[in-house]
Amino acid sequence: MSQVQNVATGDFGHSLFSKNRQYAVASGVNFEGELGNGDRNSISTPTQINMDNVIDISAGAATYGGYSLFLKADSTLWASGNNANGALGNGTTVSQIIPIKVMTNVKSMSAGATHSLVLKNRRHSLGFGKMIMDNLAMERPQIIPCQCKSFFHHQLINPTPIGWLPVDPWPMFHHDVKHAGRAQ
Repeated sequence: MSQVQNVATGDFGHSLFSKNRQYAVASGVNFEGELGNGDRNSISTPTQINMDNVIDISAGAATYGGYSLFLKADSTLWASGNNANGALGNGTTVSQIIPIKVMTNVKSMSAGATHSLVLKNRRHSLGFGKMIMDNLAMERPQIIPCQCKSFFHHQLINPTPIGWLPVDPWPMFHHDVKHAGRAQ
């Protein structure tokens, strides 16, 4: 395959490729729609996904199947595949066989074992899904993206009805979990 820009592989056997900063190609196991091609049939030949302007891809492994994240040139994040742990970030635990738009203004993203991380700008990062091993100081799946104070420490600020609380990067090694509306 020529003109491949990025490659990502999921633990359950699916692979993603972004080509020419224009589109995504997928192949492999497709138990939960992780290939984003509209079905659950696995494919051995890399096949173009029906999405344009894909500039980055990330493949994750969720419980009982994989999932995929796609970043488009317009800074929108799209996701497909297993969502049992909320790793797609769309506020549900329903798996998706076609990529769905999750959020806007995304700079970078990464699919993990059962959770995803998104960087919106230098001071705004989000996490969602099942945060195992205290990745983001959460005990249960977080199906709605939560703002992380930093990827280097595990402080969260939950969303408020009017938007995200501002992030203050200091102190760097604080491990408290802050909740909107609760006195500190």
